[in-house]
Amino acid sequence: MGLLGGFLLSNIIGFLAFRLSPARTAFGAPVRNALLAKATLTNGAPATNQAIEDRARRIYAGGGRWQSATKEGIADVDLQAMSEFESYSLCAAAMMELGMNPPVPEKWNPPPDNPFRWPVTQEVIDTQSEDLRERYGLSVTLVI
Repeated sequence: MGLLGGFLLSNIIGFLAFRLSPARTAFGAPVRNALLAKATLTNGAPATNQAIEDRARRIYAGGGRWQSATKEGIADVDLQAMSEFESYSLCAAAMMELGMNPPVPEKWNPPPDNPFRWPVTQEVIDTQSEDLRERYGLSVTLVI
């Protein structure tokens, strides 16, 4: 293989490695949901935000099924004590259940079974944040 062939091959491999990295594939989907939820809540009306957070508390208290939540369980849920990824993942699930759309022309990604066990890295957050900024001018990030 000549110099040109080696150059092309290395560029193709590099491109595919970037495009198929965990930050751009399945690992990125839950992070993207959380980022979109944060953007929605940051700019949302107080009544809408309250409805979202109430449903998120119910989802957590009910073990994923908001209908199973008890008043005591809901009262014990503190979204502020969770990581931003965890709390905004719950809020994204709540928005899906409430039939709300993300603040950009995209659909929600299927939520993870349990955001509290999902491997989140700063690389994934940065990649998804950058993509949202480039595509839609949406400036949002998460603290892990």
